Amino acid sequence: MLIEQIINGVTLGSIYAIVALGFTLVFGVLGIINMAHGEIFMVGAFIGVLTTSVIGWPLWLAFLASIIVTAILGYFLEIFSLRPLRGKKGVSHLAPLISTIGVSIFLENLSHHLFGAGNKPFRIPFAEIRFEVVSFSI
Repeated sequence: MLIEQIINGVTLGSIYAIVALGFTLVFGVLGIINMAHGEIFMVGAFIGVLTTSVIGWPLWLAFLASIIVTAILGYFLEIFSLRPLRGKKGVSHLAPLISTIGVSIFLENLSHHLFGAGNKPFRIPFAEIRFEVVSFSI
């Protein structure tokens, strides 16, 4: 049981590390805090679930589709939400932060409307693989 929880913790910690690296990369390059970063990450996960469960694509193709969709969302965020505020005279330095909060709320409510509030597991054979080691399963 302890080994399983350690593996679960390392997996969840890796996801948190990826999201944190994205936050620091955006802040380091643009100098703003992107509050919609987590929601864009969430949309990418939903795209992965849809492509594997509904369409039936293999996992590698779902990863590719998720990467493409999140890149497009990030580009749209830059074009429509951040670029109009950058370099404008009289615009507060908090305006991009407030703008990304608005995009965050929009994406969260849109995904809640489209996908519902429940968990959406990946339905792939990879998720069924289990390794039995002594008295615990991985």
